[in-house]
Amino acid sequence: MTNIMVNSPLDQFDIKVFMGFVSPFIDLSNLSITTFTVYCVFVLIVILGLALLTDNNGKIVGKAMYDTIHNMVSGQIGGKLGGYYFPLIYTFFIFIFTANLISMIPYSFAISAHLVFIVSLSVVI
Repeated sequence: MTNIMVNSPLDQFDIKVFMGFVSPFIDLSNLSITTFTVYCVFVLIVILGLALLTDNNGKIVGKAMYDTIHNMVSGQIGGKLGGYYFPLIYTFFIFIFTANLISMIPYSFAISAHLVFIVSLSVVI
């Protein structure tokens, strides 16, 4: 059994170098884990950001739904009123569409089948 002497309660927070790497560009012996993690997260965000610049299937479906609803609203209401009411109609459509999709899952709660939901949604409008 080894005897470890603790001089101060803050000794546990001292950075001990177990394996160092020294190069002209970076010195990993003095680099903390937090800084290294920040660099890794930054590189990950840059790589994912570049990958998200291209359209994927989700973005294409979202754009198609947006354009379809926008064309319906502008065709039915038209003029400036179509632009005013479009965000409200789009939000209600997406909310009800998502609620109905979730209620298609077996043993899930069908929110649009309840009278309280329908009445409260109509009062909000």
